[in-house]
Amino acid sequence: MQNIHQIYADFQTPKNLQQHMLRVASLAKIITKNWTGAEINKKAIIQTCLIHDIAKPLHFDLTKQAQFGMTEVEVKALADLQKRLITDYSPIEHEAVLKICLVVGCLTEAIRLVDNLEWENVSKFLESNDLESLIPIYCDMRISPYGIMSLADRINDLKLRYYGESELEELKRDGLKMEEVLQKNVGVDFNGIEVF
Repeated sequence: MQNIHQIYADFQTPKNLQQHMLRVASLAKIITKNWTGAEINKKAIIQTCLIHDIAKPLHFDLTKQAQFGMTEVEVKALADLQKRLITDYSPIEHEAVLKICLVVGCLTEAIRLVDNLEWENVSKFLESNDLESLIPIYCDMRISPYGIMSLADRINDLKLRYYGESELEELKRDGLKMEEVLQKNVGVDFNGIEVF
C-alpha cells in the first residue's frame, strides 16, 4: 500500500477524518500487538483501519463543515473532492472505498476486511468466528469524533445524536458480545485503554 499520509493528501482527506482513521488504526495496533488468539493478518487489519472511511466525504453536508473549523476554501475543496469521488470511483461510499483500495495497493485481505467493515455484520461474523473481520469493526465502533470511548458509551452517544432509544439495542448487544469474544484473545484489558 502507498504511504498513508500521501494517500490522505491525494484524496484531500479532511483532518478530522484522517484523525478518526488513525485512531481506529492505533486501537487496532494495540489489539494486534497484544493478540494471543489464532493467527490473524495484522498488516491487513491495520491497512483496513487506515483506509476504511477514505470515501466518507461523499456524504459530508457542506453546509455544516464550518462548525468543524473548515474555511470557505476548504469547503470548496471538499465540494470538488465529492465530485471527483463520484466521477472517478462511485457515488456509493462502500463501492468507492473498495475501488480506492485497489488503486492505492491495499492487500487483497485488507480489501476483504474493508468490504466486511459494516456494523450490521457483527452478528454474522460472531457466528462464523471471523475475528479478523470483527477487529476493524470493533475499533471503528470504539472511536468517536472525540476519541476513544467504551463501547457502551459510544452506542449511547450515537443514540443521543442520531437514533431513537431502541434502534441500537441489537447493535449494543452484538457489540458487547463481540468485545467479550475479542477480549478473550487479547492480553490487555480493552477498557483500560485511555483516550488518545
